[in-house]
Amino acid sequence: TIKMPGQRKTDLISRWDFVARQNAAFCLGIDFLFIFAYATAIALACTWAGGALERWGWPLSGLGRPLAWGVWLAGFFDIVENTGLTVMLLGAVTAPWPAIAAWSARIKFALIALGLI
Repeated sequence: TIKMPGQRKTDLISRWDFVARQNAAFCLGIDFLFIFAYATAIALACTWAGGALERWGWPLSGLGRPLAWGVWLAGFFDIVENTGLTVMLLGAVTAPWPAIAAWSARIKFALIALGLI
């Protein structure tokens, strides 16, 4: 739901027509496929960087593997987020789905940011 200035709280998805919902569902489907790609790429980069930093003697080089697992955990939270979004897209926007999707997205982005750093 969104709140526009000067308006009461409204449900954006309820105003979408069939084509808009179909397009959103397609994008969610693509996002489900993208999860494996970004989680694998970032996790491999974390592992590679950890190994390279270990050869150079950096003290935090051991974080490569835990960060790689953290990125895979981010993928799990992305699946949870997408599931919540799908439930809202196919039905009514009711509790607890907006909160589940929002918190899953926050955790996902935090873990991805740690992996990219």
